Amino acid sequence: MMTLETRVEMSVLHRQGMSIRAIARQLSCSRETVRRYIRSPLPVADIRYKPRAPRPCKLDPFKPYILERDIYGPGKHRWNPQLMHVAEKYAF
Repeated sequence: MMTLETRVEMSVLHRQGMSIRAIARQLSCSRETVRRYIRSPLPVADIRYKPRAPRPCKLDPFKPYILERDIYGPGKHRWNPQLMHVAEKYAF
């Protein structure tokens, strides 16, 4: 995360005539980051990160199934009838 101090230093170095590549090398950040902050029409103190969209979860495709199984509440699942029959038959 870029600190306010680093952003101010970027703008000062740019006003002194230093190239974007040299600023990036001196501040140890990417040229695209330097370019974005230098070209921004907002004052240095007003630049903020945009909120990101939530990442998809690996379980998203299975959520309907999971919610259906947990329909009776926490710890009370709907079991497969054939497997329940086998479980009762063999007493496990």
